[in-house]
Amino acid sequence: MEITVRSEVKGEVEAIWRRYEQHLSPDEIKRLTAGVLNRAARDAISNKSQGIKQEIRKHYNVVQSVAKNLALVLPKANKNSLTAGIKLNYKPIPLISFKNYITATNTGIIAQIKKGEVSMIPHAFLLTRSGAKRTTRGVNKGRVKIGADTHVMARGKYAKSGFVPTTYRGHKGYSPLSRIHTVSPFTMGLSDQVSNVVKDMMMKEVERGVEGALKAAVAKLKT
Repeated sequence: MEITVRSEVKGEVEAIWRRYEQHLSPDEIKRLTAGVLNRAARDAISNKSQGIKQEIRKHYNVVQSVAKNLALVLPKANKNSLTAGIKLNYKPIPLISFKNYITATNTGIIAQIKKGEVSMIPHAFLLTRSGAKRTTRGVNKGRVKIGADTHVMARGKYAKSGFVPTTYRGHKGYSPLSRIHTVSPFTMGLSDQVSNVVKDMMMKEVERGVEGALKAAVAKLKT
């Protein structure tokens, strides 16, 4: 997800530039614009209203501790490249991160990752690390209290096509266990519900910010 003077906001920003060309050099105008672009990208991944973290949490049941590591500003704009962007984490989030929205049943795990949508992960189950204090209670009734040492597991492994369940058991009678992962921040951030709101916020902030930055620079020259 990027915002660049060369595409979405070219006309609006260049119109602002023309009003200040007689007072500021082209390099200074571009330097100040780059700063505004980077600030808009930083604001978009902060906890501000309509920032990407807030928009993702509006539509997905992501806990705060996970939301804070969703994205970073990359690339960063400079006077030679007026493009600032948000790089979203590609790594899928462990299903246990949605622990307040999962229910264990006899046939698998029911999860509500996206608000209003319920998914069934067949054959998945809760597993608490051996020796850890067990904190799961009432699993048969679907009422679960999950501690830090509990994970959502299933027999099988991940391949390029996704999770591949297996009933194969090795020479010791065990089949491979894998932690179940789900949607990635990249997928959540690029959904239309999230990306359109964030891009609109960034572009409006750039237009306001460029005007303010150039106006302040001219005022400073006159003092």
